[in-house]
Amino acid sequence: MPFLKTIVNDNSKIGLWEINESMIKIAEIAEKLNEQIPKNLTSIKRKKEWVCTRALLYEISGKSKIFYDSSGSPNIDGKFISISHSKNLVAIILSDKNCAIDTEEISEKSKILQSKFSNKQNLNKKESTIVWSTKECIFKLHKTKKISFKNDITVDINNIQKNNKVFAMYNNHRYSLNMFTFKKHIIVYL
Repeated sequence: MPFLKTIVNDNSKIGLWEINESMIKIAEIAEKLNEQIPKNLTSIKRKKEWVCTRALLYEISGKSKIFYDSSGSPNIDGKFISISHSKNLVAIILSDKNCAIDTEEISEKSKILQSKFSNKQNLNKKESTIVWSTKECIFKLHKTKKISFKNDITVDINNIQKNNKVFAMYNNHRYSLNMFTFKKHIIVYL
C-alpha cells in the first residue's frame, strides 16, 4: 500500500504517502473518495499528486475535501493543514494550530540552486536541502508572497543536524523546526 507512515506529536499528525500507483489505480482511488480530478490538471504527475494528497488526508483524518484560500494555501474544516510533494512523496501535517511542512529530495538540485535561496554557498547537498526545506516551511507558515528566501530567512547551519532540530530566524522571530530524513527525503515541519 502506498500509505507509508503516520507520526503523531503533542498537537499535530503527519502522514506520508509514496506515489507509485498507475493512472488506473489513481482513477479508482479518486472514485472511492468521491473526488473528480480537476480538468485543468494536464500532467500525469500533478493528477497523481492531487489524488494521493486527498487519499493521504483521508487515511490520517477521515476527510478528503480540501479547499484553498485567497493566498492559495490549503484548508480543511476544523484543523490547520500543510501539504508538500517531492518526487514521489506526499507529506501532510494536521494541527490545532498554524503549521507547515515541506519535503525535498536530497539531491544535487538544491546544491545547484543555493545561490537563489542562501547566502552560504559551501553547503553539501543534504545541508542545502535542509536549508531550502526550512525556508519553504517558514514561507508556508506565513502564507505570504513577500518573503525573500535568500534575504529574509536565515537558517543556523552550525547546528543544522543536531537533535533533529533546525533553527531559523524570520522577521525577528526565532523558529525551532523539527526535521527527519525518510526515503532519501528531508522533511521539515513546525
